[in-house]
Amino acid sequence: YSGAIVATTDRAFSLMYTSTGGRLRIFGGKFYSTYEGVRKGCLLGTSARSDLYSGYFYGGKVNAAGGCVAGYDSGEWCMFGGQLDGGDTTTNGGNLYVDKTSGFATITDGIISGGNASKGGNIYVNKGKLNINGGVITGGTAANGGNIYAHAGSTTKTDADGNTKTYTPPAATSGSGSRTMYGNGNHNLSVADVDGDGADEI
Repeated sequence: YSGAIVATTDRAFSLMYTSTGGRLRIFGGKFYSTYEGVRKGCLLGTSARSDLYSGYFYGGKVNAAGGCVAGYDSGEWCMFGGQLDGGDTTTNGGNLYVDKTSGFATITDGIISGGNASKGGNIYVNKGKLNINGGVITGGTAANGGNIYAHAGSTTKTDADGNTKTYTPPAATSGSGSRTMYGNGNHNLSVADVDGDGADEI
């Protein structure tokens, strides 16, 4: 509900780890993985479910996928609030990494911001599924996919009117037919054919 957990050594695998059959619910607090070299950032989930209702994750710089949260195997990440911020990785998924085919993430509310990665500045979907029903995803930077990069997994986004779009992987980041949502901070615009209908969206 409150307090803070901070990584203080480069030998840490992650601040928190959930395994088979486990369930983690976070209602507050701050989680900092600021020590360069931490393997998986703030939370590594394998075959378990993690729910974020409130609280703040700061990813810092890590040397593997998922600067703030990495979900592997059949892990499930559900975000109902809170913030993932500043995850920085040399590989994929600055803030959130959804891995195996049975991996699943749902974003209903909250903020995912300021991630940096090779692909998927804020979110990288490898083979799993990502459903976006709300929240704010912004400010991601990456060579490919500033905010979200869908490699082989599926990504769906539902707007306020209940309309659903499915982003077909792999997600390109430039040129005709781009399906990537770009992270551009608060003062800029980008143009891309997000839904692949031949017309650009702003």
